[in-house]
Amino acid sequence: MYSGYFKLIDGQKVTDTTFMLYPPTGSVELATGSAIKSDSADVEHSGTAFVNFPNPPEAEYEVEITVKSGNIVMPNASVAVTGTSVGGNEVSKTGTTDSQGKVTLSLPASDRSGYKLKIEDVTVNGKNYTMAAGDEYGKTFDVSKDQTTFPYVTMREVTSQYTIKMKFTDLANTAVDMTDAQIRFGAMTPSGTENGELTFTVPTAGQKQLTISGVKGFQNIVENKINFMVTATGQDQAKIELVSRAASDAVVTITGTAPNQTINVALRMGTSSLKSRPWTPCVWSTRLRTPPRRRT
Repeated sequence: MYSGYFKLIDGQKVTDTTFMLYPPTGSVELATGSAIKSDSADVEHSGTAFVNFPNPPEAEYEVEITVKSGNIVMPNASVAVTGTSVGGNEVSKTGTTDSQGKVTLSLPASDRSGYKLKIEDVTVNGKNYTMAAGDEYGKTFDVSKDQTTFPYVTMREVTSQYTIKMKFTDLANTAVDMTDAQIRFGAMTPSGTENGELTFTVPTAGQKQLTISGVKGFQNIVENKINFMVTATGQDQAKIELVSRAASDAVVTITGTAPNQTINVALRMGTSSLKSRPWTPCVWSTRLRTPPRRRT
């Protein structure tokens, strides 16, 4: 049995000349090594012969996600959807809500596990909001032909201020000047200091991603490499845990006990900062030895 698919360009129809056998054969049976081919301009990817026919692409649906805190809409909220489609494909989509707190993403139907929605902390009218307690790692929802909307209306206002202490060094434990660094911890962008130590507050608990760039002579820490979990333990008090890190970017440890913890980040030198030993020319001298005179 042979099966395959071709996708027509919008508005075109299949005719008697749309498809052919390749190589040409007079038999209605497909000969060994034959394939179905289309040179028609009405077909996408025309001129391609299919022998081992791939699975057709999954149908995608326009899924509308609404982000609110009760009746308060959350504009400019960054959302991310991850998971596995019903066809077994990995899915990862991101977007930002509009002025009505809505964002539309094209998604195939989800598998039985559903997709996971994560929403970054967002500030609206001077107030800070985060996902509901228990949703720190994401909220699961399903997508199907008949289910293409998902309202998330349980964003909660937070008024706490959790203190974060960080210390930046090189691998030899020497302080690194972070004055010109661009630091991002979750939604916060604290300013670096000359001695590599900084203290700032975050208004929400939950997972926080650390990114760093602009530190002269050292490697950047890019997205999806180092993540922390900030868990509230009381009013303005939290416990910090390291969720994931890429050892190739930096060495990260947490010292102290909650709520008095310090995140220690030992940065790795960039390849351009590796110093080579300066070349010193060698001067070779040869002293000519004069043989002694013969006595006569």
